[in-house]
Amino acid sequence: MMVRTTGVTKRARQAIFVLALALLAFTAQAQTAKKSLVAFPFGLGESVMETKDYSLQDELTKAVIERLKKDPQFAVLTFSRTHPSVRRALAEGSLKSALLLEPFTGVEGGQPKAVTLGRLMRGQLALAGVVDSFEYDAEKKMAKVVVSIELYDIAESKLLGAVAMTAEGAGDTEMAAAKATAAKLAETAVPEAVKILTAPRKKDGGLDAS
Repeated sequence: MMVRTTGVTKRARQAIFVLALALLAFTAQAQTAKKSLVAFPFGLGESVMETKDYSLQDELTKAVIERLKKDPQFAVLTFSRTHPSVRRALAEGSLKSALLLEPFTGVEGGQPKAVTLGRLMRGQLALAGVVDSFEYDAEKKMAKVVVSIELYDIAESKLLGAVAMTAEGAGDTEMAAAKATAAKLAETAVPEAVKILTAPRKKDGGLDAS
């Protein structure tokens, strides 16, 4: 006895095709829903000395950006002075070279530095940080860092909030302790920053406290 299965097979293929299209549409929607976040390199505060044999600010920047990239809500863009839009603005004279000096926190020319530069990167949000203090105890083999992180809405040219955080880490050398401290700081500071970046906005653009 022969059983005809042509109709069933055709319907199954159609169902798989429709499911595949739906999955592609969902993936595309999820990707477009991501907000572009420009992450700026950390800078050193006026009272913080440059470290020897390694860059404390680079370790912090790397740790924070790696942590940010784990969050599916954002498409993270790392700010670069060599970005084509930045170089073009410099060549045209519409961007002052002073804006490219770390730290990228604070205001320059009446507008937040992170907003001015973030707009050139076509970002929607921005994160900029500064090292307020750093110390290493060679006897205890412990490092301690204090940082401030500012969060901005680029389109609104508005400071959304700030995070002040302290972290400690151990290591046989100052460099090792600094790396451990940077990793710990990223794990605690980034979630707090994300809360501010994703908090509901009021109609006037401020954060909704409810």
